[in-house]
Amino acid sequence: MNNKKRFPLALMLIAGAVVSIILYIKNFELIMFLWILLASLVFFYVMGRIAVSVVDRFDRENEEANAEAEDEDGAVIEKEAVPQEQDT
Repeated sequence: MNNKKRFPLALMLIAGAVVSIILYIKNFELIMFLWILLASLVFFYVMGRIAVSVVDRFDRENEEANAEAEDEDGAVIEKEAVPQEQDT
């Protein structure tokens, strides 16, 4: 599993921990506490999934642009490194 797939889960859990601490400090009743926590977990999971899909779309566009650039210019030419002389 790559890091992009873990991002929504990490965002959701961190946000859930922050919301839980704030609600506990504010002395919310248990039922209201749980509903707000559930809503915040769902919200931040969805936001994380949207962020991952945007990043994936940008990655796909970059790969397509690189593929088109290679097709237009022909093969990619790699230059060999020329060793530099050291002054002593």
